[in-house]
Amino acid sequence: MTSATTKPPAGAIGFQNLRILARLTASPATGEQLQRDCQCCDPIASIETLRKQGHHITKHRLHRLGLDGSVAHVGLYVLKVSPAQRVALMEGVGNA
Repeated sequence: MTSATTKPPAGAIGFQNLRILARLTASPATGEQLQRDCQCCDPIASIETLRKQGHHITKHRLHRLGLDGSVAHVGLYVLKVSPAQRVALMEGVGNA
């Protein structure tokens, strides 16, 4: 894990973003799922970077009920891609 004063290498961030794109290509995911599935400590920052790069990622607000009746607000991230973009992305992941 990276400390607050140490940034991961630029290549590691690129691979995190690629993993997030691949995960969102497969299906929508919450921030918690992206942390777990993509080994990314801050998926929201990665999503913002991907948006700035031109990827169309939307966020839908979900409400989860806890066992105690409390309501938690969760973001569900959805990547919109064309079939050609999906193939190119999956080929890129296979070569990474």
